[in-house]
Amino acid sequence: MRSWKRKGFPLLVFVLLSSFLAAPSSSAFSGSGSGTAGDPYIVTTAGQLDEVRDDLDACYRLGADIDLDVSPYNTGQGWVPIGDPDNPFIGTFDGNWHTIRYLYTTGGSLDYIGLFGVLGDPQDLAEPFVVKNLRLEDVDVATPRPTGGLAGLSFKGTVENCGVSGSVGAYSQVGGLIGLVSAQTTIRRCFMKGTVSGTFNVGGLVGNAEYGTLIEDSYALADVEAETSVCGGLVGFVTQMSIDTSYAAGLVTAPSQAGGLAGENGGDVFVEDCYYDEDVSGIPDNGLGTPKSTSQMKTRSTYAGWDFESVWGIRSDVNEGYPYLQWEENFMETGGGGGGCSAGIPAPLFGLLLVPLAGLSRKGKE
Repeated sequence: MRSWKRKGFPLLVFVLLSSFLAAPSSSAFSGSGSGTAGDPYIVTTAGQLDEVRDDLDACYRLGADIDLDVSPYNTGQGWVPIGDPDNPFIGTFDGNWHTIRYLYTTGGSLDYIGLFGVLGDPQDLAEPFVVKNLRLEDVDVATPRPTGGLAGLSFKGTVENCGVSGSVGAYSQVGGLIGLVSAQTTIRRCFMKGTVSGTFNVGGLVGNAEYGTLIEDSYALADVEAETSVCGGLVGFVTQMSIDTSYAAGLVTAPSQAGGLAGENGGDVFVEDCYYDEDVSGIPDNGLGTPKSTSQMKTRSTYAGWDFESVWGIRSDVNEGYPYLQWEENFMETGGGGGGCSAGIPAPLFGLLLVPLAGLSRKGKE
C-alpha cells in the first residue's frame, strides 16, 4: 500500500496539471457557461458583451438587458464592432428576448461597423452564423464605412427576430439592420424604426442585398435618405436575391434611383407580396414592390397571403397602425429563456411597438 502511494501521487499530480494546461482559452470568459450549444456563455454586462470578440465561433446568450451608455463604450469612437474580415463572428448569438441599449460608435478605422463588424466567413460558408431574438434600442451610428445597427457586413447565416431603433448614418452601403449582405444570408422577421442616411446605396433595413440573400416577413418604418442615388425604403441596391412578405413605410429621399421598397434592381431579383406606402414615401413606382396608400397599408386585407396567425399582427394602436411582428409583443422575458442557444418562452411587453419614428438619435454625444 505504501508503495502504491509513492507511485500514484506523482501520477495524480501529472494528470491534474495536464488537465489544467490543456484547458481551452475560451475559459477566460468572465461569465458563466462554456460556449457550447448546450451550455452557452451567458452575457449579462457590457464588459462580457465586449468579450464576445475573444471567441468568435462560440455560442452566446444574453441573460439580461445591456446598457452601453457607460465608459469606455460611450466615449471616443465608442463601441468597437465584434468581428472583422479576417476574424468574423461565426458563432451563435441569442439575444434571449433582451435589449442592448445605446450602442454608439463611429467605428474608428475599421472597415465594417455595427454591433458586429462582420458576420459569417466568406472563406468558409459551411459554418453559418446565427443572430436571433435581439433588440437594439437607441442606436447612434455615424461613420464613413459600410454600416448597420446590427452589422456592417454579413455572409452565409441567419438573422431572425431582430429589431433596431435609432439613427444609422454612413457614406455607402448603409442599412438600419445590416449595411452589406454579400451572400446567402436569410433575414427573417426583422425590422428597423428610425432614420437611415448616407451618400448612396442606402436602405431602411439593408443597404445592399446580393447573391442568394433572402429577406422575408420584415419591415422598415424609417425615413431613408441618400445624397446622390440608390435609396430604398427597405433595401437600397438589390441583385440576385429575394424579398418576400415585407413592407416599408417611410419617407425616401434621393436625387435618382430611389424606390419605396428597393432603390435599384441589379437583376435576378424576386419580389413577392411586398408593399410600400406610396403616400409617405413620395416615390413613384419603380416596379419593386406594390405601392399602396396609407389607409391601405393599415388594412389587413391588403396583405393577402401573409401569416396573421403566427407571424404578423395589425392593430390601430400598435406601430401607428401598420403591421407588426408578433414576437414584438412578447419580446422581453423575465428570468431568461430556454437552454442552449434556443429562444426562451417570452412574456408580453408592448413598449417596443411604441418607439417613435423621430428623435431617436442620441443627443449631446461628443
